[in-house]
Amino acid sequence: MKSLSMLLLLSACDPLPTTVTMSGTVGDTPYGGGGVVAGATIDIVDDALASIDSQTADDAGAFSVSVPAGVPFFVTVAAEGYVPTAFSGTAGINDFEAPDGYPWVASDAWFAALRAEFAACPTVNATGAVVAGEVRGNIPGTPYTDLPLVATGSVRAFGEGEIEYPACYLDDAGVSVADAAQVGDTGRFVIFGVPPGPIVVDVRYVDPAGDEPVQLFRFVAPEDGFVPIYPALVEAL
Repeated sequence: MKSLSMLLLLSACDPLPTTVTMSGTVGDTPYGGGGVVAGATIDIVDDALASIDSQTADDAGAFSVSVPAGVPFFVTVAAEGYVPTAFSGTAGINDFEAPDGYPWVASDAWFAALRAEFAACPTVNATGAVVAGEVRGNIPGTPYTDLPLVATGSVRAFGEGEIEYPACYLDDAGVSVADAAQVGDTGRFVIFGVPPGPIVVDVRYVDPAGDEPVQLFRFVAPEDGFVPIYPALVEAL
């Protein structure tokens, strides 16, 4: 009983943290390996959309922000000449370094090229946020770019009120098409005209057994901003 009493006393004296520190570098391309963005603003909100922290990256793109410990949080990165770009994450109870390529912010030119690439999409000119990414199979410990593309994936987003926003896709040769039903060999998708605020992105695919598993991803879409999901992970095929 003495050891149990000591454990309880130590627990009472050393409560779990409510926030931890996430450090990293703001990049300008998905997957990392590109340039850095100096002076970007990083805003953190919790699962209830309450503000947790806001910091500005230094001249080398480096930053350090407080994020909620042990629960989901949402990140928005903004900088002049770039489209506000949003991410989600979950922290443990210790300070940590963000992985290479997280977060990044899309340049105006990169964003314009994305729209041009999906020019046949019926909603390409819709106002609102844009969600885009690649559907890949999840193999733990494998670099993002080595994960297998999932050609049978289909994607849609839901805003408040359960309003559905369907995705557009490229064909197997990487050409924009207006009426494709799934991602094809490129694994890529885009959703235009998503309202700002909380959204759920529904990613499903046909597995070898013919079933259609579903993965759900939660984000907070910035107004006229961008939500990249590179990759949108599903269970490995």
